Amino acid sequence: MALHDWSGLTGYDPAARQTSTRLMIEDRRDCADVTVLATSALVAMDANVANLGLGGSLHATTDRATLDALVERCLRLPPLA
Repeated sequence: MALHDWSGLTGYDPAARQTSTRLMIEDRRDCADVTVLATSALVAMDANVANLGLGGSLHATTDRATLDALVERCLRLPPLA
């Protein structure tokens, strides 16, 4: 699971979207689920567009509590061997 806090982003940059989508595709075998906190409607829309290329593994949320709960859940997981 990967968690991204993009709450500080307010705009759209095609090159950044292409790069982040490419990296997520390359890392998909190691990380099947990605959640992004996006408080900007434009950034959330961009995450949903990127999700099309990722086959549904990218989830955008506008709720800080949702991301915080996922962080807490990850922190309680045992370390990887």
